[in-house]
Amino acid sequence: MKITLTPIFTTMVTAHGKTRSYLHRFKITESPVCPCSNGNQTVEHIIYDCSKLRNERRKLIADISKEDHWPVEKKVSEQIPKTDHPFHKLN
Repeated sequence: MKITLTPIFTTMVTAHGKTRSYLHRFKITESPVCPCSNGNQTVEHIIYDCSKLRNERRKLIADISKEDHWPVEKKVSEQIPKTDHPFHKLN
């Protein structure tokens, strides 16, 4: 799979971007707290925990877990090691 390098992708991978936590480090925003009020708005929080993105996260997991999208024997969700992280409890 080819990944296109975009500013958004680079921001997510490097965690140097327009998250409240990052901007708060430089005193650009008053607070690092996410608008969902469930923690600081970091890249990890946005991907795994933000309640405002819960529906989008579920749709993405459902879409990438479909066997016909991936030429593999198992679904993607079956290949990801399970942890106690709330992200893994969405399935």
